[in-house]
Amino acid sequence: MELWIRSQDKRHLIKADYVSIMENNIINVASSGWDYDVAKYKSEERALEVLDEIQHKLITLCDSMNRHLYVYEMPKE
Repeated sequence: MELWIRSQDKRHLIKADYVSIMENNIINVASSGWDYDVAKYKSEERALEVLDEIQHKLITLCDSMNRHLYVYEMPKE
């Protein structure tokens, strides 16, 4: 399964190896050994919402293709 992410400014389409939230609420995509800042949000809460949306899209897509994708969320404690 491949995940492609288009940057917030619409100028870049990146095949993601992984996605993370960095300092200053920036969503970063790593691809082929490179890191790309693809979006910046006003709050960590909004950045987390976007990351949740990405996770939901992946799960929905896998389900539609009769594939299984499980995401384990690490507990806070």
